[in-house]
Amino acid sequence: IAHSFRHRLFVGVEEELKGDIIEIMRNTSFLVLLLLSSFQGLVSTFSSVDFGPRGRRARWMTATATSSCCVAKWKVLTTTRLSATGSAENEGFFDVEITKMDDLILSLSMERDDAQRRDKVAQVLGEKLLQPNGLGSSDRFAQLFDERLTAVGENVRTQATAQAEAGGENGRPSEDTGKQLWALVDMMVQSKIIFKKAREDGLVG
Repeated sequence: IAHSFRHRLFVGVEEELKGDIIEIMRNTSFLVLLLLSSFQGLVSTFSSVDFGPRGRRARWMTATATSSCCVAKWKVLTTTRLSATGSAENEGFFDVEITKMDDLILSLSMERDDAQRRDKVAQVLGEKLLQPNGLGSSDRFAQLFDERLTAVGENVRTQATAQAEAGGENGRPSEDTGKQLWALVDMMVQSKIIFKKAREDGLVG
């Protein structure tokens, strides 16, 4: 089972993204609107996510670059309250666990190369989900990672929104903040897929 799970972590993630995205995002409160422009090549990302009680939908935006510039200009427009922020403290997690998890997530989100970051995320999650039960059990790790990823994402989103508002009508967050926010969204989708596979393999309850 362990060998099979490790193999599955590194294959099929890209292919599963669109097929699993609605199911995955139904279970998260991270609602984000990202607008990418002047990006070389074909870009696919969320243009809107709306999972209210009456309507749950995910719409993909595909844009073809009109410029040879490889830098994405990010504009973050989001209105959401991430209810999971701070909830880890109520689930029996120690402060040191929360701090270490936040540091891990921030470190991963600073990797700008998507492929390298996804490999690192898959490796880290794979190792943690295969560890024996106890204080660092796979269930405990998965829950804390999910909650703190949402909390960290909220903090970065708040920073990006403040930067955009400070810039006036044409304001946008800094390039670094925008890229980090994208990395966190990408990590959220990837981790949801990995945890889904782990549940299927009986590694997470």
